Amino acid sequence: MLQVGKSSRDKELLADIKVIRSVVPDYSIISIPQKMMQDSWSLQCYCMRYANISIANNHTTNFYLVDKNDRPDNPEGYKKADLTTVRYDLFIK
Repeated sequence: MLQVGKSSRDKELLADIKVIRSVVPDYSIISIPQKMMQDSWSLQCYCMRYANISIANNHTTNFYLVDKNDRPDNPEGYKKADLTTVRYDLFIK
């Protein structure tokens, strides 16, 4: 119970979600690369909890999210959104 109401552990992630939700509508689905699915539980949970956004690992959605450290060049068919994020880059079809 000592961590109730505290989010310092995921401060960067929560800040990015706040920025991302400013352009991604509620109840949207954001695609992520398959390799991110294994380590994305916090991302998935926070997106659902704070932004009503789901995460999937396909390329059929209008939004694609990649880790800034692992990302390839622009995913085909997507354009990088001009957002000030710390950990992730968002691409839009």
